[in-house]
Amino acid sequence: MLEGDRIRNVSDLLYAMKQNGILTLVSHDPSLRRKELFQEVITTKKNAELPIIDMVPAHKIHQEFILSCGMDVNPYKIYSLQPLGFLLNVLFHEDPIKILNAMTRNPAKAYHLEKIGTIKKGNQGDLLVLSAPNIESYFSQIGRPMIHRMIKSGIQFYPSIIRS
Repeated sequence: MLEGDRIRNVSDLLYAMKQNGILTLVSHDPSLRRKELFQEVITTKKNAELPIIDMVPAHKIHQEFILSCGMDVNPYKIYSLQPLGFLLNVLFHEDPIKILNAMTRNPAKAYHLEKIGTIKKGNQGDLLVLSAPNIESYFSQIGRPMIHRMIKSGIQFYPSIIRS
């Protein structure tokens, strides 16, 4: 692929992920770089210490895991974690908290990223505020946008207009 095409594809990929609430991405590809203020790309050569789930598994997962949107799994390019979380919840009755941890805490823990993945004093301050009454509702429905606000490093950037 020509370099200009690769850069455009990476920009499109990062934009699609950001629109779906993926504000931090861990990659083995050193050429994948952060394109804007409100998304972070962490490059590592380490492999995760937990299994990475990037498509519907054959059976229920009986340990902690990492949920990935499967950006390199053809032909499925969804760029969102929510649909796979929905399927794990509906098909395998996975606990919504376990799924949420697979999207946040577990990747941070597996890649030794101490300042992200959990909400506590001194951490980075990346939050998705969802328009769902609880986490069970978020993983039990699909097809409607549920991101109400996005906050990166403590700064709200979506929606771009702060309402009082």
